[in-house]
Formats: sequence, C-alpha cells, structure tokens
Amino acid sequence: MSFLNNSELILCYHVLEHVSRPDETLKLIYKNMQKNAFLHLEVPIELDLLPNLEAGHLIALFPQDVAKFLADANFDILMMTNHTCIDGHLIERYLCRKS
Repeated sequence: MSFLNNSELILCYHVLEHVSRPDETLKLIYKNMQKNAFLHLEVPIELDLLPNLEAGHLIALFPQDVAKFLADANFDILMMTNHTCIDGHLIERYLCRKS
C-alpha cells in the first residue's frame, strides 16, 4: 500500500461493540494517533435492537452509527463498505485518516 508512506496504521476489528462508549473510544484513539495516521476498522451490524450478548457485545451497532461516531471524533472517512462474503454477517468497514 504505497499511499501509507510509513504512516501509522491502527487496526480495530470487531472491538467497538465490546466497549460501553464507542463514540468516546474513537475520540480517544483519534487524540492518541499521529497526524496523517490511518485507522481501519470493522464492526458487526445488528439486526435486532439488543446487542448479541452471546458474543459479548455491550451495545448494538446499526447502519451508519460508526460513520457518525467517526465524524464526531474528527476522522476523515476515506472509504466505507458493507460488503461481506456470501452468507456472512452484516458488517461495516471503514478506512479513515487523522488530518
């Protein structure tokens, strides 16, 4: 990935649903990142109003929740997708940058 140019890359896969305040968690991540660093994250999207307790989820994330949290934390969203493998669970995946 030549666009990284030795920049910091933070990976956060299936983490935010396990914290009580993903909005505040993303603000803390942003605060502690280097300028021009990248964040790549993926979260499951719930179909029910309740979180998946069997998977240890503390909160249920719905479509575009994370986009709002990222914007509120001042991240630049470079790319978003919700494509998954056939018969896979619903997800959202983001690539962001701290300007």
